[in-house]
Amino acid sequence: MVSLKAPSARFWLSFLLVVSFFVTTYAQDTADSQNPDSQAVESAENKGRYLVINELGFGVGYPTYQLYHLHYAFQREEFGVAFRGSFTASDGLFLSVAGRYYTPLPVPVPTFVSLGAGVANSNLLVSATFGAHVPFGLGSPWRATLEGGLAYVGGQGLRPVISLGVGYIFYVDTAPVSREERERRELARLGNCQEDQITGPDITTVEAAFDQAVENWLDQARAQYAGTYSNLSYRIKKQDPVLNGNEATIEARASGSVTERATGTERSANVTIRARFGWTGCSWRLLGYTAD
Repeated sequence: MVSLKAPSARFWLSFLLVVSFFVTTYAQDTADSQNPDSQAVESAENKGRYLVINELGFGVGYPTYQLYHLHYAFQREEFGVAFRGSFTASDGLFLSVAGRYYTPLPVPVPTFVSLGAGVANSNLLVSATFGAHVPFGLGSPWRATLEGGLAYVGGQGLRPVISLGVGYIFYVDTAPVSREERERRELARLGNCQEDQITGPDITTVEAAFDQAVENWLDQARAQYAGTYSNLSYRIKKQDPVLNGNEATIEARASGSVTERATGTERSANVTIRARFGWTGCSWRLLGYTAD
């Protein structure tokens, strides 16, 4: 059961930088520019709005028409759409589609209200539910979705509905990009290097790889928490990277604040990030990270 009691400020920033947290604006403290040891991660204010979250998964539920079901869902900013389908001997084919609105409730998981329609056993049904997505640990592409509410089924009246699903999530950037940029991203994702590009580890480029990793975390956070938080102000103080063979580790101290849209309350905290990178032969690839 999700508690509506606000978690600590430390929890919020940790969750923001490493798992998922929505941000719409970036602001750098003016004192930062005067401190050479403190660096801000630059990112376009509207970049994250182009990210679409996609989910493919499997679930169980009640009534029996959705006892075992497959689902696909996507979300862009505050809105999403979910498709569901199953087949049972008693109810035959079940198909449904539902629209989702992601709420501004200040809780540590994304929540949504849903209104949908479908067909089960040749009967038209209309459903209204409330749900939540629960991530499977830090940085995991898997999450659980809990959903419950009421459905009106033709010929049967109102019935309670509940479901539990597990899905794999991936992000699609719908911002227009050039062919060259698309190819560069694909090479970076695969870690491929041309033969004439292969060199020994370049410690001077680790910080750039770290900055890009933080940008990616924030973009994904923005997509997951659309409408829940705003006005992120943060700064990051990075230590010199440490090289060990073909691996490098970089540690940074981040401080910042966000505003809860529902209450207007500002949350601030500090968190230490440790990221580990592996050398592919021509670039650095993120191997793992922690935050505390």
